[in-house]
Amino acid sequence: MEIFDQLAQVLTALKPILGNSQLLFLIAIGVTFSLFVLALLYIVGRAVDPARRRLMEDGNVSEGNDKNKLAKKIDRSVKPIKGVIVPTKEKELSQTAKKLVYAGFRGNETVTAFYAVKFILVIGLAVLFALIAFFYFRADTSNTLYAMLAGGTLGLILPSYYLDKRIEKRQTQIINAFPDVLDLLVACTEAGLGLNAAIQRVARETEMMYPVLSAELEQVNIDIRSGVERTEALKGLATRTGVDDISGFVSMISQSVRFGTSMAQTMRIYAEDFRDKRMQRAEEKAAKVSTKLIFPLVLCIFPSFFAVAIGPAVIAIVRAFKGV
Repeated sequence: MEIFDQLAQVLTALKPILGNSQLLFLIAIGVTFSLFVLALLYIVGRAVDPARRRLMEDGNVSEGNDKNKLAKKIDRSVKPIKGVIVPTKEKELSQTAKKLVYAGFRGNETVTAFYAVKFILVIGLAVLFALIAFFYFRADTSNTLYAMLAGGTLGLILPSYYLDKRIEKRQTQIINAFPDVLDLLVACTEAGLGLNAAIQRVARETEMMYPVLSAELEQVNIDIRSGVERTEALKGLATRTGVDDISGFVSMISQSVRFGTSMAQTMRIYAEDFRDKRMQRAEEKAAKVSTKLIFPLVLCIFPSFFAVAIGPAVIAIVRAFKGV
């Protein structure tokens, strides 16, 4: 809140100077908007330049999956101003990178792309709100500056809000898909398949129904085939998803490998425990329904009911008193 107080003090101090100088403020808005457009054209030009794209593809043949191609283009485009856009704090960068992985965006380029999008939204929405306030609402200089501050704040919040919602949606899809995938793993291992083959088979069979978890299991197979130990590959699955149920499953598999117990029996026991946990979560949600229904009942249904049931009687009483 200190930054908003400081900005308010600055605006209050500048109000006597810029109170009537609308021309000066209009020139400042025009210069800011022109610089923003030039920077945007520069970034887009570097992203779609055929010669530059061909050189980058020659230097790096493996371009990755389609989801991260846009992030790589943005990273190449904003490389000259990367030091200005991306923060220097390692803690903040690591937290952002972890959230991007949870949301399904992998690669070092996604962090730069995230902050580049945030930077563009901050500048773009700030200029847009200022222009709307100045030309449409005919606001004075001080109110236009406040509108610019509101637009910049909105541009700063929107990317983080979208990222949190995407993480929540993706983790919900994984949690809903995990019981069926776990039952298939139990069936495959009890049928005689090894854990690696069972994971590969389940990933292939659930590709259409549960694409998110299937892609993560396929990544586990790729890691194992590339030489990563099975426990480390499964830990990578837990790290990429951020789901507690999968973390417990990975810990159980690691303990089973360490102590040499039956993999099929271990997964069957965990599947039973997971069904109990799922039933407990369902009962918890069912118990919350009555409490959540209080607000729509009080705010929406009861007023309408009282208006219909008591309204005619109230009207009759008012008419009776008027007659007296």
